Amino acid sequence: MKTPTSSAGSEGFTLLELLLALVILGLTMAVALPELGGWRDDWALREAAFRARLHLGQARLRAIEEGRVVLVSQAERGAALWIDGAAVELGGAARRVSVAPAQATPGRRPALRFYPDGGADAGVIWLDSGRRRLGLALEPASGRVLLAGR
Repeated sequence: MKTPTSSAGSEGFTLLELLLALVILGLTMAVALPELGGWRDDWALREAAFRARLHLGQARLRAIEEGRVVLVSQAERGAALWIDGAAVELGGAARRVSVAPAQATPGRRPALRFYPDGGADAGVIWLDSGRRRLGLALEPASGRVLLAGR
């Protein structure tokens, strides 16, 4: 008849092994968490860019439907655009919005225009979160709004 043998200490982990695993996990998280914060900021800025593209597309449609020029400029401060005389808050991670037309008029607030034929002024609308920057470029011939990059 066989007798069960007991090998004490061979099952499970020692306290030292568990502490070492926790230290390694803590160091890994300390390195990874700042990167995750940047990822979240990037997505929030992209959300603001999506919202801006939506409003700019509506401004283009308004210009076509109503047969008139629709003006887009930056608000006095903050993360907003002036579209046809109304403020549009972009929210998200965008702290600052700036409009940069390809040809600016000295002494006037920078602005872009959508035209009744569907076209637009060439230029870029910049969304800035303080850590990252995204641009929305207007394509002059079609009036399409394209993500320009960071």
